[in-house]
Amino acid sequence: MVHIGAAGVLPKATYQGDEYYYFGVDKRNEITTFCGKKDKGEKNRACAAREFMEESLGAIASEKKIKKILEKSKGVLRIENLAAKQITYIVNLKLKENPMEKFDKKIKKKGLKKHQKEMEKIIAMKASTLKNL
Repeated sequence: MVHIGAAGVLPKATYQGDEYYYFGVDKRNEITTFCGKKDKGEKNRACAAREFMEESLGAIASEKKIKKILEKSKGVLRIENLAAKQITYIVNLKLKENPMEKFDKKIKKKGLKKHQKEMEKIIAMKASTLKNL
């Protein structure tokens, strides 16, 4: 059995009638999911929710909401990358606000910790575009 050392979330959300996948863009300008290393003794789903909250600053959904979705497992797709020892959970959400604008406001706030500044911005890719790749 492979020891999983990291977990994260790839949100798929409906916003203004269209489906999007949301990704973070890190300081190296690389597009990535909201994922990171597990703390000692931390469960995969708890790690995924924590990392998602830290990196997205709650601009897409709250940690509480993501934890609830992950616990129910309804509408969640689990992808295991055993070579990287990582699990990514694709979660379905409905959004009322533009998470990219919300993130831009939050990232400018003073007092953020270093681990909260891992992402420079959030981007959206239409689900239909990804299906055509």
